[in-house]
Amino acid sequence: MLDSTLRRPASTPERLVVDVYLPSCCGQREALDEESIHTVPPQVAMRGVDQETWQKWMSEFQCIVRDDSLPVMGVLVSVLSGIGIPYALYKLNRLQRALARFQDEFNKNVMEPRGMYMKTASSTFDAAREHGHLHLQADWFAIAFTPSEIRSLKAEEYHYWYGPCSGAHYAGPTCTRCVEVGLLCGAKLVM
Repeated sequence: MLDSTLRRPASTPERLVVDVYLPSCCGQREALDEESIHTVPPQVAMRGVDQETWQKWMSEFQCIVRDDSLPVMGVLVSVLSGIGIPYALYKLNRLQRALARFQDEFNKNVMEPRGMYMKTASSTFDAAREHGHLHLQADWFAIAFTPSEIRSLKAEEYHYWYGPCSGAHYAGPTCTRCVEVGLLCGAKLVM
């Protein structure tokens, strides 16, 4: 069920949802707040993940997102100039590949041996405004704790679409991302 404010799934006893910050206007993207990096969620700690392990992996996640994301103004300048479009696509491709590699390694080395599974996701949604709609996005990662929830999370697409008339549903690449999907040279979109 989508959270009515953030347009992302809410945490449940079987699944933890952690917000990931979106790119800033002009600066580097910080994926997680300090507490999320340094504090092991209780549901994860009780399955044997210590603070040092959690901090190491979340710091790596933070570095990947920080190093390979473009600020909003950077994307705008790239698109408007035309010259920077290949660079913006390169950065997006690099981010998606690095996140996919991170998820595979984190799951293999930390989560799966302890009966958990982690996956990144995002949501695109429309917010009504005076003249038309504003497209917004939310990013997060989810950690599943039970075998049935792990199977469910693995089967889900990476992307939610929320429309004011249609409600919410999982969807693969939507028309808002078709250009990115077509130009990623085989990189799987994971967030």
